Amino acid sequence: MKLQQLNWLYALAAAAGLATVAGPAQAGQVVINNFNNAAEATRWYWENWSAPAELSFDDTLDAGGDETGAGSLRVVNNFPDNPDGYSQSVVTIDLGGPVDAETLYSKVSLDVRLDPSSHPRANGVNYGVLEVVFRNGNDWTWNSLGGVALTSAEWVHLEFQVKAPGDMVHHLTLKLGENNLTNTVVYNVDNIRWDERGGEVPINHFDTATESRWYWENWSDPATMEWDGTQNAGGGADGSGSLRVSNNFPDRPNGYGQSVISLDLGGNVDAETLYSKVILDVKVDPSSALRSTGTGYGALEVIFRNGTDWTWNSLGAVQLTSTEWVHLEFPVKAPGDRVHHLTLKLGENNLTNTVIYNVDNIRWVESATQLPPPVMSIAAAKPGLNLTAGSAGQYDRQNIRTVGTSFGWVDAPEAVSYSVTIKDFPSAVANPGFQTHLYLVPGTPGTEASPDWNQPTVVYITINADAAGGGNATFHYKTNAPNSNGPGGNGYFNTDPNNGFVGQLGSVHGASILGTWTFTFSENTKIALIAPDGTTTNVQMPAEDAALFPGDLVVWYGIMPTQVANIGLTAILGGASIASGGAVLVEDTFAEGLNPEIWRVQAQSAAAVVPVLGENPFWVYWTSPASGFRLQQNPGLGEADWTDSTGVAALMGTQWRLLVTDDARPSASAGNFRLLKP
Repeated sequence: MKLQQLNWLYALAAAAGLATVAGPAQAGQVVINNFNNAAEATRWYWENWSAPAELSFDDTLDAGGDETGAGSLRVVNNFPDNPDGYSQSVVTIDLGGPVDAETLYSKVSLDVRLDPSSHPRANGVNYGVLEVVFRNGNDWTWNSLGGVALTSAEWVHLEFQVKAPGDMVHHLTLKLGENNLTNTVVYNVDNIRWDERGGEVPINHFDTATESRWYWENWSDPATMEWDGTQNAGGGADGSGSLRVSNNFPDRPNGYGQSVISLDLGGNVDAETLYSKVILDVKVDPSSALRSTGTGYGALEVIFRNGTDWTWNSLGAVQLTSTEWVHLEFPVKAPGDRVHHLTLKLGENNLTNTVIYNVDNIRWVESATQLPPPVMSIAAAKPGLNLTAGSAGQYDRQNIRTVGTSFGWVDAPEAVSYSVTIKDFPSAVANPGFQTHLYLVPGTPGTEASPDWNQPTVVYITINADAAGGGNATFHYKTNAPNSNGPGGNGYFNTDPNNGFVGQLGSVHGASILGTWTFTFSENTKIALIAPDGTTTNVQMPAEDAALFPGDLVVWYGIMPTQVANIGLTAILGGASIASGGAVLVEDTFAEGLNPEIWRVQAQSAAAVVPVLGENPFWVYWTSPASGFRLQQNPGLGEADWTDSTGVAALMGTQWRLLVTDDARPSASAGNFRLLKP
């Protein structure tokens, strides 16, 4: 048992030897011929309608990968002198009955070695093309899986993808053929195997129109879908097609567009445990409209919708640039223990018209290796309002907002100040871009986590660290621009009047990111940005824009990772206040938690907003995937004393965490934790 000790004598059992996880076995191979003895060579025969071939067992040459003392099949192909014509020599094995290769297998693989005594083609380029062929069904359909020109006198490993028709393969054929073959060509072949298709589980091959079970998410830009029998990436049944998706983006040349479609998987899938990837093939229709920048058709993103809260977990995105079929692969990542919907999102700035793509062969790839058990750790928790970039999106916001709405500055008799105190913040050297922010939202906004995007008129103040440990607060705003980054699609961040609406008015730099940042509004249009060290910058909002913030105003405090690498990081707030002149309207250090009469959590993940209180609280962490494991605790190490933890863990980025407070310790002075999978 490995123990990690905190300075106040709390210990964590790292659970070495206590927790194991059994993942699926690696998708393997099924031997057709390893040529371990002469009897295996006799199963092959020459097809006497082709140029003569002699077959024999060769115990002097072996490609490895099988039993000691094994050999290979030696094939001597005796081509007639035909310098200007085509020749072919064909050898075949009876598989002993029909094999449903399409269902069971993904590839045929083999090793081949050209004998140096062989005669090259008359043009001297190579020694012919070795082709692998299925003989399928009652009519012995000749289905070539492809061919490779032989050029090397060393062992070469070849792989050929299974393709239809392959539902009743009863014979497997090797054909050596090409123009300009004039004499004897000899090759050895070894390790002929099937690669099990058990490694891939179909989600959609779109073999028929009934597989088009996808639907458009009507909060996104419009999309229509239909089964397309004219476009097929291969890999499906005879007559298979694909899903054609027409994404109809409005003319929004400087703004962001997104068109989203989803598939109900029919139940919860433990993707973390079972699978390593989601793969698919995609092809952009040449009639599609390029982005207004002329640089592609947008980014196609694959997303898990996980658990009862429909957690949005992006597996990644790829820019679509080609009008040919492209194969894409996206590694599975947490949270993926309860995936019930799979989502495809086409999105990007500068999309202005219709983009059409076809998608085919959407599959799970089974985990190739046994999954390692989760790794546990423990760390002291820091008091304050912990805001963690805990959900999967790089632009996910984790916020609190005021319950009260009477915090406007327009026509206030005295200046109104909004302040936030930062106690802890991620290093900008290791994790640039992480931000704390304030939103000032007029009226009565809804329950969304992203009012800066959804609401039409917003003041948006960002606070970021710099590499020297300092901080910069920047004032942004937008008007009359719902579901966007401001007028023109980028108004928040524009500083040049020649480029339209100017929404970024100025910044203040402080020597430290830590401390209290204050933003004071006076005379409706004047704003002072004040850093913790007292450094001040004054900016001014146009009167006609300030007039759009009358009456009620809601104040939000939160964080956003802005970069994928920042997911899982935490900023800690030590206080927030709102004052008008000498009157304090709100003042909270979060020392007593979140007062529900003052604050409401509005976050992408409510579990990412945690007030940490008390003496010596600590976090217990463990890595994902951890499906099926449960956390147990013990005041000592007696086997009979382990009990399930009653705390609720939450996934933050790629690891789970549980806050253990004073009243939840296994005992007053020491305790151990472990993960156990029944």
